[in-house]
Amino acid sequence: MAENERRKGNRKAGQFVFHFKTLGEEGKKTVPLDGVLIDYSVAGIRFKTSEPLRKNTNLLIELEFANFGSETMDWRTLWEEEDASSLKVIGSVMWCQENKRKSGEFEVGTRFVEKVMQI
Repeated sequence: MAENERRKGNRKAGQFVFHFKTLGEEGKKTVPLDGVLIDYSVAGIRFKTSEPLRKNTNLLIELEFANFGSETMDWRTLWEEEDASSLKVIGSVMWCQENKRKSGEFEVGTRFVEKVMQI
């Protein structure tokens, strides 16, 4: 499957902001941080944030489907979340780099590790 077929994103009008927390030792959560989605696939997401993140840091990511638009139905189905309003997943930071054109902004690539069961 070609890269452009696997990845979609909200690159045009509006920005999709979501919340995430870094998971420390023994799953301890830190303060919530904001990320701006660049693109996504079934395997992970790429986003911008104001904080540098270390490789292999685990993140608790919560994505609200209402903000995604209709194009996400296929993506949601693969996570078996057809009727859910949000998805919580643990993601692992694969890479993080500072934006060379905008100081204090970092681009992060993640891979999904596991789905967090909704309570």
